[in-house]
Amino acid sequence: MGNEFDPTEWGKVLERLNYQDRELRALRDDVAHLVSLANQGKGSLMALTTVGALVGSVITWLATHLWK
Repeated sequence: MGNEFDPTEWGKVLERLNYQDRELRALRDDVAHLVSLANQGKGSLMALTTVGALVGSVITWLATHLWK
């Protein structure tokens, strides 16, 4: 009739769900790792920008005061 319970098919469905759960956990871990790398990169960019601004300021100060 079509409403019969097939334990084999049910087992296949459960195994697919377990596989998808494992894959989803792995994807969550990967995304968390990528977010932490992005945050590290953002910090590095801020540090390099600060250093670049300081070096540029010193060069500008030297250029204006030494070569008037």
